[in-house]
Amino acid sequence: MSSLQVCPMLFLSLFRALKVAAHSRINPPATSAVASDSASSILAACATPVVKARSTGQPPVGGWWHFPRAMIGMKSQDWPTIHQSPEMQALRDYVTAADGSRYANQAASTLRLDVTHSNLVQRWHDLIFDAGMTVSRVKEKLYSHGGTPAADQELYLRRGGGDTLFLWDERKTLADYGVKNGMEIHIKDTNPYSLSANGGLEDVSQVEKYVMSEEAYDKLENSVRAIKRREKEKAEAELAARIAAGEVIEEEPAESTEQVSERIPMGSRCQVQPGGRRGEVAFVGAVRGIKGVWIGVRLDEPQGNNDGSKEGERYFNCRGDKYGCFARPDNVEVGDFPELDPFASDEEF
Repeated sequence: MSSLQVCPMLFLSLFRALKVAAHSRINPPATSAVASDSASSILAACATPVVKARSTGQPPVGGWWHFPRAMIGMKSQDWPTIHQSPEMQALRDYVTAADGSRYANQAASTLRLDVTHSNLVQRWHDLIFDAGMTVSRVKEKLYSHGGTPAADQELYLRRGGGDTLFLWDERKTLADYGVKNGMEIHIKDTNPYSLSANGGLEDVSQVEKYVMSEEAYDKLENSVRAIKRREKEKAEAELAARIAAGEVIEEEPAESTEQVSERIPMGSRCQVQPGGRRGEVAFVGAVRGIKGVWIGVRLDEPQGNNDGSKEGERYFNCRGDKYGCFARPDNVEVGDFPELDPFASDEEF
């Protein structure tokens, strides 16, 4: 017997044992004590990891994945969340391992502070200061970061928990104000005409862009357009040389719109291939975005792929959607092609 036959039989036997155990717990018969005890032991062995997982929020070891979840009543909410996953907790511990000692290896007077600005979205993390620096020197240092002159700065010390202190005396040091590692200094720009106001230093949409004219761009020799132009001229020269040498047969020039119009006049009855679709010539000319001359046909039946328009531009009118199509001149035959009667018999054709 193959393993494919054994596995369903094994699960079926286990399911029956679990069913007997569950029934025996509700109404245990006196004659089946041995069978009930054996089945109950199997159920307990399967259910113990699940019960433990529900109570602790941790995944079981050697637990439910050994049995189908339908047998032991597992639900999606029984699985641990990402915050309860031991692997994610291990990763978090690894990333934050040095947070408790991040200030341990710096000098006693060194301070690492966060800095924010009233006019700027950006913030500066862990800027280095010295506890002996006066407020005046701190403003001079912050001028190179936020662009606000020292005379236009008001500094506020945010010590956490909503506690904010105004550093009003420029002669006092950071140590005098009790500044500690991890605190935040907030810069308030008092100048209403500051360069940083209203996104002046961050909003690039306010910066005037240089726009080059088409004539000036055409005169550049190192532009993409100039490179493509030189490559095209080189390819045309090589093709002309090959044609002159007889290596390549020169292709006949494509028909113009006037030549096609003479051969396929407007309003002529026609038949379009493939499919032998009949209709009336409604357009002869160029279609935007496609090379060559195209024929627009107003079809008798909805066998086309448009309504006489393409990419929002209308070229001719027709009955509605699917009653228009564009075709190459070679696929359009002009002649006596009357509109077909859908109710006519095959003998009439």
